[in-house]
Amino acid sequence: METNKKIVKIVIIEDNEFFNQLLTTRLKNYIYPIADDQHFELQVNSYTNSKDALLNLPDDTDIVFLDYYLGDSITGIEVMKKIKKACNSCNVIIISQVKSLQTSLVTLLEGASEFILKDKNAITKSCYVAEEMIYKRLKYI
Repeated sequence: METNKKIVKIVIIEDNEFFNQLLTTRLKNYIYPIADDQHFELQVNSYTNSKDALLNLPDDTDIVFLDYYLGDSITGIEVMKKIKKACNSCNVIIISQVKSLQTSLVTLLEGASEFILKDKNAITKSCYVAEEMIYKRLKYI
């Protein structure tokens, strides 16, 4: 029995309940087979507001998917700065409906690992980005 299995922790912060649930479900369905194959445990937690997410954010979180515009009058950049203080090694992926080069560049300059446009391909791209980040993380463990 394996006792030292690596745990990969993903947190989703998205105020749209439908998109939150869709992203959470698709990520789990996509990553669980990889977790079995690569012998790691996957933990995915999702939140519809940043306050709950920040209160419950483990300091060893690997990946955070973060909506840029949250319903609690705070931007993804503000939340990302708080995440980075609590969990400086986690990868923050900003997801936004805003089709603005300036928004995507600002989020990357402020420390986001990736910017994903919330369009019809956002869920699929999120799965691929998570997979790539997990493989990089496991390689250096």
